[in-house]
Amino acid sequence: MEVVGVGPVQVRLVVLKEPEDERHAGSERYAGGVFFNVNGQLHSELGSDFIARRTKFDYIAKDMIVIVDCTALPQRTREDLFLASRDRMRQCQERTALEDAIVEYLKDHQGLRELNARRRQARLQSRSEEDTSAVIQALIRADPTLAAVFGKGQKIKVPIGPIPEPEPYAGKQFPTFFRIAHEPKAGVVKLCPLNRTCRVEFETDASNDYFSRSTDPGRLDVRGAPNRVGTVHLWNGKALLRFAPPAGSNPGDQLRVVVAVTDVSRVAAFESSFLMEVEPEAPTLPPGPPAPPPGASLTGFPNIIEVRQDQWALHSFDETAALELKYGDDEAIDMYVNMDNLHLRNEIARRRGLDPELLRYWFKYGLCLLTLGMLYQYRQSRSETDDASNKGENGDDTEVEVFRRIATASRGLAVTVIPAIAQLGKGRS
Repeated sequence: MEVVGVGPVQVRLVVLKEPEDERHAGSERYAGGVFFNVNGQLHSELGSDFIARRTKFDYIAKDMIVIVDCTALPQRTREDLFLASRDRMRQCQERTALEDAIVEYLKDHQGLRELNARRRQARLQSRSEEDTSAVIQALIRADPTLAAVFGKGQKIKVPIGPIPEPEPYAGKQFPTFFRIAHEPKAGVVKLCPLNRTCRVEFETDASNDYFSRSTDPGRLDVRGAPNRVGTVHLWNGKALLRFAPPAGSNPGDQLRVVVAVTDVSRVAAFESSFLMEVEPEAPTLPPGPPAPPPGASLTGFPNIIEVRQDQWALHSFDETAALELKYGDDEAIDMYVNMDNLHLRNEIARRRGLDPELLRYWFKYGLCLLTLGMLYQYRQSRSETDDASNKGENGDDTEVEVFRRIATASRGLAVTVIPAIAQLGKGRS
């Protein structure tokens, strides 16, 4: 990975498999996160919460190990980045650029997106979409306040049917082609603002580790002035490269970029080229997603998934945990409710005159509606201000932190939600 203004780093990514027995998920496992090393020694690390916060890969973040080898960086840059104590990095411009490049690499990785989607699908496939949808719709019809919270109340999207196995990809040790994908006869022209990058996709029959393996790896060279930034994303026959205009470029400049790929098996390299046209700087994008229209701060019904004790480890639950929020598809929210919560079990044992299923209904939907009210208030307050400090340094960082706070608060709500509903119901009868 070539990080502009920082230098070259080597990135190694590992995603741990989920254990077959869900009760042991998280036990005897390596800690996930981003680990920075120099000459084989750990110099700093970022926890798995950094990955979840910046990528929204909530279903694989805890199982991801990203090793960033900074040995090849210039010595001065390493001194600026890492403290002498070798336990953390300084907050500097180089650190920001390096973290942003890592996030861009992870978010661009097609294999990670597919794996996150598959794990989400596996968690959701056992629940009933119709049940939750019918309950939420009935509540909305009965109360205009809830209708305002859910806005248009779009139908929740839940994968149904068996999960298809991914098609195996068997790439070649030494590829027979490496070229720009879908290249027109007239050639590829990429428009690139001075402060942005452009992406170019290549196709090949090379194995996924072609550039990263230790024995006879492929080599990629770029000629024609632009900086290659980010990394070479080689995954199942597709390679994604990013380019940025070189320092000193001016709007209107046209640069012919040549990409050459070779290895020990080849006499002549595979060569592809495209034309980069430099444009004026693009306007700075506002942090975070666009503000939702008034009265529609939740994009649709949440996916509410029941969690039992044998699945606690998948969600870092214990007996007092109540709820966890994760990002789903199209900004939908997946809500995991601990249906073996200690306080729920105690209420079922104590209130023998009430149907246990009724108590579980109160707990599940009462808890979800209360937490959605907190999330609704946060999103409304965010849409009413243009102050970037309220949105977090990295767009959605603040909302992920809100997810954590809601999960913590829900432990307290779990204590009172059933007694409150039961006593208030008595008062009106």
